[in-house]
Amino acid sequence: MFRGICSVTLSPKLSSRSNAMLSPSLLLPGFRSISTCGTVSVGGVQALLRRPLEEPRFPLVPCGFLAQLPLALRPALKWLAQKDSLAQDMLLLTSPAERTRARLLALAYAELVNAEVEYVGISADTTEADLKQRREILSGGSVAFSDSPPVKAALEGSILVLDGLERAERNVLPTLNNLLENREMSLEDGRFLVEAHRYQLLKPLQVDHESGTRSNACSTSRLAAVHPNFRVVALASPCPPFDGRALDPPLRSRFQSLLIPSAPAEELASSLRGPLGANAGSVVMAAEAIMELERQSIHHNTAFFSFSSSALQRYCLRKPAQPDALRILQRVYPPLEYGELSPLAASQVNQALLQLGMDANTHESGKEGAQMMSCGHYRTAELDATARAIQADMAAGNNILLVAHRGAGKSALIRSLQLETWQTFNLHRDLTARDLLQRRVTDEVSGESAWADQPVANAARTGEVVVLDGVHRLPAGALVAAFGRLCSERELDLPDGTRLVDNACEGEATVGRKQKLAGSFRLVALAEPGSWLSPEVAALFSTHFLPEMMPAEIGEALPLLVPAATPKLCQDIVCMASAALATQSDTSFSERERDLMRLSFRVLLRIVRQAAISPDRGSLPKIVHNTMMSRFWPVRLREAMEGWLKPIEREYAIGTSKHAIERDVSDFDEDALLIGLQVTRRSPQRPELVPAPRSFFSSPAAVSAVRQILMCEEAGEHAVLLLGNQGVGKNVAADRALQLLQAEREYVQLHRDTTVSSLTVRPVLQNGRLRYEDAPLVRAAKHGRVCVLDEADKAPIEVVIILKALVEDGELLLGDGRRLCRKRNRPSDILINPDFRLWVLANRPGFPFHGNHFFRECGDVFAAVVLDNPDISSETALLHHIAPTYPKRQILDKLALAFAELRKLAESTAISYPYSMREAIAVARHLEKFPKESVADALSNVLTYEAFDPPLLRQLLHVFDSQGLRVEELKAVFNTVSGDKGSRSLKAADIEIRYYPAHGGLRDLAGSGRLGSVELWQWYMMLSDSCQRQRIAKATAAARPRGA
Repeated sequence: MFRGICSVTLSPKLSSRSNAMLSPSLLLPGFRSISTCGTVSVGGVQALLRRPLEEPRFPLVPCGFLAQLPLALRPALKWLAQKDSLAQDMLLLTSPAERTRARLLALAYAELVNAEVEYVGISADTTEADLKQRREILSGGSVAFSDSPPVKAALEGSILVLDGLERAERNVLPTLNNLLENREMSLEDGRFLVEAHRYQLLKPLQVDHESGTRSNACSTSRLAAVHPNFRVVALASPCPPFDGRALDPPLRSRFQSLLIPSAPAEELASSLRGPLGANAGSVVMAAEAIMELERQSIHHNTAFFSFSSSALQRYCLRKPAQPDALRILQRVYPPLEYGELSPLAASQVNQALLQLGMDANTHESGKEGAQMMSCGHYRTAELDATARAIQADMAAGNNILLVAHRGAGKSALIRSLQLETWQTFNLHRDLTARDLLQRRVTDEVSGESAWADQPVANAARTGEVVVLDGVHRLPAGALVAAFGRLCSERELDLPDGTRLVDNACEGEATVGRKQKLAGSFRLVALAEPGSWLSPEVAALFSTHFLPEMMPAEIGEALPLLVPAATPKLCQDIVCMASAALATQSDTSFSERERDLMRLSFRVLLRIVRQAAISPDRGSLPKIVHNTMMSRFWPVRLREAMEGWLKPIEREYAIGTSKHAIERDVSDFDEDALLIGLQVTRRSPQRPELVPAPRSFFSSPAAVSAVRQILMCEEAGEHAVLLLGNQGVGKNVAADRALQLLQAEREYVQLHRDTTVSSLTVRPVLQNGRLRYEDAPLVRAAKHGRVCVLDEADKAPIEVVIILKALVEDGELLLGDGRRLCRKRNRPSDILINPDFRLWVLANRPGFPFHGNHFFRECGDVFAAVVLDNPDISSETALLHHIAPTYPKRQILDKLALAFAELRKLAESTAISYPYSMREAIAVARHLEKFPKESVADALSNVLTYEAFDPPLLRQLLHVFDSQGLRVEELKAVFNTVSGDKGSRSLKAADIEIRYYPAHGGLRDLAGSGRLGSVELWQWYMMLSDSCQRQRIAKATAAARPRGA
C-alpha cells in the first residue's frame, strides 16, 4: 500500500508559513509557545514538535518505537503528519491480529513529534468515568474528581490513543463526540473544556463567581482550554468481517482513516533472517501462504482465523531455543495445533503447508520414557516436551498461554516447573479490564479512596510470574484491553495513571507516573479451549496445547501416583478410559454431551483412589457412576456409560456396598457409623458451632448417606459435593456427619445476589471508615472448620467458580487484597488450616431446577456424593417415625409406594415435578396432627399446584388409586378453583373462635361462645384501641374464677 521511503527532517524553528498552517500563535496559561518548539519534516510535510528536542524527555513520551518501525510502515508517518497538520483525528484500521502494528505506528509518530501519550484500552466495561472523570473521596469526607486519560490529554496537549473502538458497548464512545468535533466537553466537576482559540476570546468576559466581578484570573473561571496540540489516534478493526460492533456513523465521520496491512514477505524475510538463519525462508513462505488464504477468505466473505505477522516477528526476534519452522508457526497460530478453533482454516492451512513440505500433524516427542517429578507430577514424553518448550519460551521473554480441557493437568504442569517466585490469579466473569490490574480501596485511617495493585500489577513491579487461571471465563475483550500493550510492547498502563515501562531510556526518571517494569515478569495464562481464543488473543501469547494422555500412558501413571491401586484395578481403569476416549470422537453426541462424558485424568485419579482404599465397600461401576454424577444424565448418555463399564468384571455387584453398610450399622447407634472408618473425632474449640440435627432418623438410606460422607473424610478429601433432588436430606446428612466428627461448622446460604466479595469478605462501615470482616468461608479456612455452602446451584456460576481455585490450587485472592494460601509468601497471606473442609450442597442440574451448571463447571474437583430419594423400606420407616400415633398405619405404607411411583414418572419425564421425601413427610405430619382429616385433605397441601392442570391431576389420582388410596375427594377439593362447591370450598360461614388465657382455663369471650363475621370484625376494631384493650383485660381477669 505504501511506496517509497519516508524522509524525516528536523527543523529547530517554525517558518511563518508553517506557523500559519499549523495553528494560531497562542500563549495560553500553562502552554508553551508553539513557535519555540520546532518542526519535523516528514516526506515534505511539516509537523509540529510538541516540545524542543534539547529539553529532557518527558516521562510519557514513547521511547524506542521509531527505531522498531519497519520500512513498510514508515510512509504512513507522512499521512499522520498530514492529518496532524490539519488538526484532524486519525483512525488506524487493521485486522485484530495485526493490532500491534497499528499501535506501533501511533507510538512511533508520538515519539517522532516528541509528544506524550495517554492510552485507553477500550473494552465492554469501559464507562463514562473512564473517558471523563472519576469521583474520589478525600480525607475528611470531601469529594473530588480525577481526570481520565482523555481529559488529561486534552488539557496537556498529548496524543490520546484509543485502542479497540469495536469492543466498546453501544452509546459509550459518543461521550467523546463533542470533544472530537468542537474540542468541547462538560466535566463532572463543573468545568467546561473549550477550544483554545475560543478560550482566548472568552477570557476577557470571564466572571469571578464568588465576587460577581469580571476577572482575567484563570483560577476563577469554570472554563478550561483544550490544548491546540491535542490529537486522537484511534485503533479499530472493521466490523464486519471481524467480530465486534460497527462504529456509530457520527463517531466514524469524525475520524480520518488509514488501513494498516500485514507485514509483506520482504519485511518478514529481512526481520527473520538474523534469528532463524536458514529456517527463515521456510517460515516466511508458510506465513505468506497463510496470509494469502486469509486474503482470499475476506474476498469471498468467509470466516478465517487471522494470522499475526507481528506476533511471528516478536516471537522470532526473541530467539527461540528451537528454531523449527513448524513449531514456531504453532506457537503464534493456534489452529495448526488445535484445528477445532477454526476447522476450515486448519484444513486449508494444513494443505498449504503440506505443499511446502511441512506436516502439522506430527508431534514433538520428548525424552525416551516417562519420569516422575519431585513434586509428584507425572510426565509422559509429550508432556515433557511441552514443559520444556514452555520453559524455553519463558526464558526467551515470551508470555505463555496453556490450553487444555478441564482436569488435564494444566495447573499441575505449571507447578512442576518449580518457578522461583510465582502467584496465582484466579479469574471469573465478573472481573473487568480494570480489575485485572488494580482495585478500588479505601484507606482505613484517612478514609481516602485509592487504587491498589492486583497480582498482575504487583508482580510487574517485583518481577514475579503470575498464573492467570481461567482466562476463558473473562468477558470478551477484557484480556486484550488489559494486557495488550504488556504482551506486545512490554508497557503497562494502570488505572491510577501510572505507566510501567520495561526499557526506560537513559537518563529518564522511573518515578512518578512512569515506573520500571521488572524484566523477569511473565504471564502464564491457563484456559480451556473455546471460541474465546480469538486471533487478537493468540497474537499476545506463545500458545501451547497440553496433549491428552493415552490409555497406555494412563496405565503406566496410575501405579506410580496411587501405590495402593492393584494391577487389576489399573487394568479396568485403562479399559474404561479407552471406551470413553472413543465416545469423544462420536459425532452423534453434541459437543456439550461429549464434554459432560469426558473422563479427565483428574477424575480418573479420584476414581482409583476411592476404589483402592475401599475394595470391599463398593464396586468400581458404582464409584464411576457417583463420581460422574451419571444419575442425573439423560438416558442416552447413561446408556453410553454402561457401554464403557460392560467389559469390567468386578467381584462385587453395584449393590454390594449398600448391603454391607446396612449390616455394619444394624443397630444404628452413633459408634456403628464409624466402624471400619479411620476418621478422627475433633475437639471443638467452640462447641456451639457443632450442629445437632434433631430431625435425623437412622433409616438405612440416611445412614448410607452419612457413611458416604464419612468415607470421603477417610479418603482425605478436603472438598465434598452433595448433589441431589430437593428434600432428600442433604443438610440433615451433612449435619449428622459433622456431629459424629465433632466438627465446627460455618454455614453460608448462597443465592442469586451472592458476589465474589460477599463470599470472602464483608464490608463494614465503622465510624465513617470502611473496613472488611472475614466471611464464614475465610473463618473456616483460618480456624480449620467445615464450611457448608448451601444452594450452590442458585448463586451465579461466576461466583462459585472461584471455589475451584481454593480446592485445586489451595489459593484464593480475597476482596481486600489478602490471600488464602497453603504457604505464606507475604505478611498479609492467610494460611489455610489443614483441618479446613469445604462441603458444597446443590440440587441436581437440569429442568425443572433453575440453578446453574455447578457440576459441569467445577464439579470434577470435588468428591461427589449423590443423595437420591430413599428406597421404599427406608421411606416407610421414616413415615412411621414421623407419625407414630396415626392409627391407619397401612396408609403410611401406601403413601411411600405412591410417592415412589411418582418419582419414577418424573425420571421418565412423564411428569415434570420430582416429588421428594419432603412432600411425603409433610403429608405424614399433617395426618399425625389431624388424624380425623382424610388423606385427600393432607395430600391437597402438596398437590395444589396441580389443580390448574386437569390432565396431570388425573394422572396423579390414578397413581394414588393404584396404590389403594381412595382420594376422589381431591377432585372436589381442587374444583374450588373454578368456583364449584367442594368439600373444602371457601364459602362464607361462621367459624368458632376461642381464646385461651396464658394461665389456663377456657372462657368464651363476650359471653357468647360464638362470634359471627360481623361481630368478629367489630371485636377486632375494638381491640385496635389501646384503651379498649386495657378494659377487656381487666374484665377478663375479673371474670376468671378464683384459683384458675
